Amino acid sequence: MQRMYDGFRGLMMPAPANRSAGSRSLRGVGIVVIGLLSLFLIVAGCAESGSGISYVCANGTPNSAQDATADGITNCSRCNTGYGLRTTTNSCVVTATQWSKQSNSDTRDLRSVLYANSRWLAVGGSGTILTSANASAWTKQSAPAAILLTDVEYGNGTLVVSTDGNRIFTSANASNWTQRTTTAPQADTLYRVAYGSNAFVVVGGGNADETVLDSTTDGVSWIRRNLSTNRALYGVGYGNNRFVAVGNGGEILLSSSQGSWSKITNSDTTALWGVHYASGRWVAVGSGGAILDSTTDGASWIKHNNSDSNNLRATHYANGRWVAVGDNGTILTSTNGTSWTKQSNSDTNQLWGIHYANGRWVAVGSSGTILTAP
Repeated sequence: MQRMYDGFRGLMMPAPANRSAGSRSLRGVGIVVIGLLSLFLIVAGCAESGSGISYVCANGTPNSAQDATADGITNCSRCNTGYGLRTTTNSCVVTATQWSKQSNSDTRDLRSVLYANSRWLAVGGSGTILTSANASAWTKQSAPAAILLTDVEYGNGTLVVSTDGNRIFTSANASNWTQRTTTAPQADTLYRVAYGSNAFVVVGGGNADETVLDSTTDGVSWIRRNLSTNRALYGVGYGNNRFVAVGNGGEILLSSSQGSWSKITNSDTTALWGVHYASGRWVAVGSGGAILDSTTDGASWIKHNNSDSNNLRATHYANGRWVAVGDNGTILTSTNGTSWTKQSNSDTNQLWGIHYANGRWVAVGSSGTILTAP
């Protein structure tokens, strides 16, 4: 920076009296050139790091210590710990490698987390509903019923919650809930909810049966679909104009039109608990650390090696990164959905839900566990 300052200082200093007019003219040209060059360095890039701070510059080259205190990238800014540089957009993104446990006085299990209507929402045991503006401070809301709430989804201005039983609740504000009637067996658990193509789909089942319900009326009325399977379904997702449901015994079902489902061949019989679609790829996760992916719209699947054998319960994608969570506090990350890395997490509670929004990953689990990254 001293060199830049000297260049500008020269613009204001007169030439010594004993210099000729020609010398003064040449010196003036040099001063202008140096001054303009200094101005270019200030505007266009990082000439020096200064104060021992390592920068990440606009050319996308990472530095050796991305631990300064700024969370944005503009020409010569830098990334916080827990962030990484995404060169395609020259911006800082959360790497999901640095996790912090948030305070939560409610110790009941949390099964799902979502961001909708400018706030976070987590649901779980005994009708637990928590809301937060920042995923750090949480407020308990009135329970719709003293029953395990297994999942929450948002679509077209409506929140839909599934339960351990045949009940479904809807709300426009996460405070006032309405129970909706379904024809699912009372003994069944409704595990997960997905929204797409102006429809909600809920999946579940019991010991020897499956349940698929769908609604095109914002969750007010539900239709149960008859399927040729007797295996409970644990997860469902929507992407590229289709729903995919996964479940016990490696069951995979596909629907590209409302109410019509087809069974997909899967030689692996490992139970699958979660499924998500993003960036042209379906990823399913399950028991024993099972990870499968499909780049053929769910029509065929490939199982990938994973050295971690903990059960995986859910997966999500954002900012070029997949994150999967599961038993014993397991957190895995991947940039391609096929090769996965286990992240450090000192909390060993079971993790059931994972979501990303507003620059933050949030995972929830047993005993009221809430983890955030960064």
